[in-house]
Amino acid sequence: MTELGQSAFREAVWRERHWELAGEGKRWFDLKRTGRLLDEIRKDGKNIQEKNRLFPIPQIELELNSEWQQNPDY
Repeated sequence: MTELGQSAFREAVWRERHWELAGEGKRWFDLKRTGRLLDEIRKDGKNIQEKNRLFPIPQIELELNSEWQQNPDY
């Protein structure tokens, strides 16, 4: 087995996770969690906006929780 440095190891795990979990709906959350969402989606030639990093909070939740505010751009 080839020895990998920390960054190379993380990249290898990242690639493997991408392939192993393809189609299971986890990639978007991984991209968001690691801060790669906008760059990775744009790399595929797709148009994604900054607001797409967050989902809108359902209106009923905002009505039930007066201290909450809607996510930006929604």
